[in-house]
Amino acid sequence: MRNFYYISNGKMFFFENGKEIPIHSEVLDSYIYKLKDDAARNEWKRSGKGAEFLGSYDPQASAEERVSSVRSQAFGMQAYGEQLFYSISIDGVTGIYRKSPHSDKDGIVISSSDVVYRDFDIKGERMVYTCEFAGERHIAVLDIDTPYSRTYTEGRTVDSRPVWSKTSDAVYFMSSGLLLDDGQDETVAENKSFAQTTAEMLTNAGDPSACERSPEVICRLDFESGSISEILADEKYDFVSPQTTKNGELYYIRRPHETESSSSFLGCLCDILLFPFRMLSALFGFFNLFSAKYSGKTLSKSGNAKHKNEQQTVIDGNLINAKRELEQNRKSGDRSPGFIPRSWELRRICPDGNDILVRKGVCAYRVNDDGSVLVSNGSYVIEIDENGKEKDVHKAHRVTFIR
Repeated sequence: MRNFYYISNGKMFFFENGKEIPIHSEVLDSYIYKLKDDAARNEWKRSGKGAEFLGSYDPQASAEERVSSVRSQAFGMQAYGEQLFYSISIDGVTGIYRKSPHSDKDGIVISSSDVVYRDFDIKGERMVYTCEFAGERHIAVLDIDTPYSRTYTEGRTVDSRPVWSKTSDAVYFMSSGLLLDDGQDETVAENKSFAQTTAEMLTNAGDPSACERSPEVICRLDFESGSISEILADEKYDFVSPQTTKNGELYYIRRPHETESSSSFLGCLCDILLFPFRMLSALFGFFNLFSAKYSGKTLSKSGNAKHKNEQQTVIDGNLINAKRELEQNRKSGDRSPGFIPRSWELRRICPDGNDILVRKGVCAYRVNDDGSVLVSNGSYVIEIDENGKEKDVHKAHRVTFIR
């Protein structure tokens, strides 16, 4: 039976001997404990008749409500030696931590309230990871036992999913450009101070038209030559999640690049005509949520809107109609259908340059040393042997990471 780590619905698990074992983050548990303890000690100030009389009553101030509002999301895991490294976001603060069998507390590898540290991969005591600030995300490397690091990419880009090459001192990663509509060329942008650039990016962070992203490409960072080369690129597709093998093969996922409909004349015209209806829908949704939160009753008697929202999910920044895609995959003859679109293809480039389709409908995968591959189609973890034969390994919803 194959053993592996995976992330399902943002939570960490270890699949061993056919059993699912939850992995708890001591960092998250400690954060929740402190919040709950603080809320319990101050709950009397915002509850009861006294708080109502003083106008400080807050139904969300209870310890249970405060804990339930905590938002956490695990992004990556890797066992290295006796330790388990993982990255997790807790109420907007993302860092990389380590679990050790010799300690009850998880150690901090790198964390900050100002910089986001997320994707990582370890090889030979070196960790390659991503650091994000003001909308940009870049590739950096550090020794896992020292605090010193060096950033290797720069510019208005979002660099993600770095992995060490199995055959050389190089790193493969995916990258997309930030197309900021500031009306200035590269020369002007280069002459700006770091503070000016950061301020502009923070200002435009919530404006989709000001922060559009180009298609994802796969790049190779060679440490021997110090060069960065573009390996896979196409304006119609996103190339994501690269992995290599000891045989020199390159695996990746190819999916259609989603473009903004507003970039066309018809899209702009449609947005103008539908603006009043969308505004009314947004206002109704706000007051409906307000009513449900403070009175326990909704303004709408229909559950269609909730049902529609439950049909949709977001995977790696892409909105997917889960019910529709599941039905299409079932009709296509998939024995264990998932909700990942069939247009999301896991592919392999051989050393001779031949590009081979491995499987359709894949959002996460792991290449094993024996040539087999573990893949997630959103509903199942499936093993594909070297001959292409599939076998269900584990039924798990929304698995977005396998190691």
